[in-house]
Amino acid sequence: LDEVELLIAPDVGTSIARESVAEPADLLLWQNSPNPFNGSTTLRFDLPQQDEVDLAIYNLAGQKVVTIMRGPLAAGSHVMHWDGLDRLGGELASGVYFYRLQTRSQSQSRPLLLLH
Repeated sequence: LDEVELLIAPDVGTSIARESVAEPADLLLWQNSPNPFNGSTTLRFDLPQQDEVDLAIYNLAGQKVVTIMRGPLAAGSHVMHWDGLDRLGGELASGVYFYRLQTRSQSQSRPLLLLH
């Protein structure tokens, strides 16, 4: 959770708010936004520690249609964007898809709705 610390500057008598953001305690995959979407959507996730990640989109048959990101990432919050295209740059049909975030030890997935 975020904490706000109130500091008093003694020589000027004013208060300064400083926000301290802690690293996330658990892997967390947020719901994409907007959802449903047409054109592009934002995928957000939090990593509690540096890890190898694989973020991909799957169709309802469980087939991977595109890899959004694969490789090492630092701990913290991350934002990725998806344009609704498959791995060859083709437009996908309207429908329900799933995005899955997998690390070396955990996996989470969420549905998203692509509308044309």
